[in-house]
Amino acid sequence: MKLKIKGIEDAGVLDKERAVFKASADEDVGHYIVFKTKKSGETKVSSRPSLTFWFPDREIKKDDLVVLYSKGGVNTSTTNTKGATSHFFYWGQNSPIWNHSNDAVVLLSVDEWDLKFPGN
Repeated sequence: MKLKIKGIEDAGVLDKERAVFKASADEDVGHYIVFKTKKSGETKVSSRPSLTFWFPDREIKKDDLVVLYSKGGVNTSTTNTKGATSHFFYWGQNSPIWNHSNDAVVLLSVDEWDLKFPGN
């Protein structure tokens, strides 16, 4: 995967709470989905995520940061002091989501998918 989890920052504080990711190569961040789930052991997580966020299509470059705030907001990007870009996305939650020690963030790469609507 070309996008890696750096961590969860300011957990439990809605205005600041965010999951942070870093690009190890150029990539379309729209190929990634974030799950909020629970730990089910030392190295395992539940396969039943409670929340899901699929990033919109956006090209990112190596060393860019991708920041997913739990709160609502408008997606933006800004160039940081090291010349890389920080891309800010918003989950739209009304309360903190990373407020328990057994919460876990999972990042999934999806390069292909299929779509079908009922009745079609």
